[in-house]
Amino acid sequence: MAITWRLDDIYTGLWVLHGSIWGVLARKGLIALTSFSSAYLGGVVWANFAACVVMGCLQASTKIWTQVGHPNPIFIGLTTGFCGTLSSFSSVIVESVTLAINIDHVSVPAPGYGTMQVFDVIIGQFAISYVGLLLGGHLGEWLEQTVPKFDRGYRFMVVIGAAIGVGLIIADAIIIGTVASSREWTFSVLFAPLGALIRWQLSKLNNAQWFYGTYIANVVGTVSLSVFSLLQFGLTTHRTPLVTNYTARQVLVGLDDGFCGGLTTVSTFVVELKKSSRGKAYVYIIASVLPSFIMVLLVLGSYHWTKGLAR
Repeated sequence: MAITWRLDDIYTGLWVLHGSIWGVLARKGLIALTSFSSAYLGGVVWANFAACVVMGCLQASTKIWTQVGHPNPIFIGLTTGFCGTLSSFSSVIVESVTLAINIDHVSVPAPGYGTMQVFDVIIGQFAISYVGLLLGGHLGEWLEQTVPKFDRGYRFMVVIGAAIGVGLIIADAIIIGTVASSREWTFSVLFAPLGALIRWQLSKLNNAQWFYGTYIANVVGTVSLSVFSLLQFGLTTHRTPLVTNYTARQVLVGLDDGFCGGLTTVSTFVVELKKSSRGKAYVYIIASVLPSFIMVLLVLGSYHWTKGLAR
């Protein structure tokens, strides 16, 4: 039995790795598709919404998954790996701070308008994500009534999916070494599994009292993103970029989108809010958002006001 559990842990880890690869690619793709000047809503909001729809669907279709037993590598790979990486808590917080300090130097009536934009981002992102979770839940309830059992061949699917995940990472490493122009994407694919696997291990700290694992992952990942963003967008006293090497800047993009995006999650965060009592949910969201915002503001804001940031 002990050997079986160790094998299941390996398969689960490989499915988290596999899911995170498609999660980061989907997030970057959605951001690229929805980020244009006339977009009413753009950027990571649609990635977070999509992740919560899929997460809600998976969480509501428990009968489909319980029939194959526990632990369930495919389910964890889809929820923790794919949905967790498709969504990004750190991007929400950093986006709110960059709007607050106006690093793009957008014309506003007064500096205080940045505060309004912070609330725009925080309320809008989490409200839309929560609606996505509810919508996904309705879809999952319908799927439970229509999707047939798939316990036959399930173990084969677990093994094949794990093997494909390993193959994708090997292929990605080869592409990094041979195709320089795509490294902002391939470095993201390389680093995303690391963030997702750390978050998966941290999730074991979650308990009935507090979601310690998700909390640590989101806060640490958000602060990490602020540091990587500073290195990517920071200016020297001579108004030149801090990091000028092209490959180094591609690595920073990979750490931003891949590692930090994989380490932090909105989809799991919203599920935990939904499961909590009203009072605990308010405490959890404030305790997650406020310290993260303050720390990012200290990192990016202080540097922007003294030396400058430019995207």
